[in-house]
Amino acid sequence: MKMIRSLLLTLIFGVFLLGAATASAQRGTPNIAPDKQFGIGVFTGGSFTGGGITGQYAISPSLQLGVALGVQGSSANSTTVTNYSTEIYGRFLFEGNVNPFLQATFGRTSQDFATGTTTTTTTANSLAVGFGLEYFFNHNVGVQAMVNVIKLNFDPSSTEFGFANGRVGIEWYFNP
Repeated sequence: MKMIRSLLLTLIFGVFLLGAATASAQRGTPNIAPDKQFGIGVFTGGSFTGGGITGQYAISPSLQLGVALGVQGSSANSTTVTNYSTEIYGRFLFEGNVNPFLQATFGRTSQDFATGTTTTTTTANSLAVGFGLEYFFNHNVGVQAMVNVIKLNFDPSSTEFGFANGRVGIEWYFNP
């Protein structure tokens, strides 16, 4: 698990460096990020779940608001664990050919732990800030990768620093 996380972080850092070099070397190229468009997407990884779906609106080429929903389940030895996550996020993109971005997220996670006839549910709220890269092939299709850098958990109260909750996804935006 640590090997996969390290590989993912190295890949994201490498893409970030290449993207920054490409963006600065190709100044003057028009930005093709979506503008005033609704979109949907899918992702793998993320906070507390193995993946999920997103819905977002590009207010401008540099500002997006969205919602992410995730679910993951597992079962072993008559025990079932189901994780759910709901996130509301705002993303600010630094415009270019490859768009570095900052993202702030308010999230709510829930875990159902069932053994036999007993089910226990725990929930938690958090605020997270992360960074990533997004590349748009055209005004309608983009791929993105991101990691959280800081996460403030409200219940129970804790603070997490470092690269965590890596996420990779693809987004489709509808024509305006």
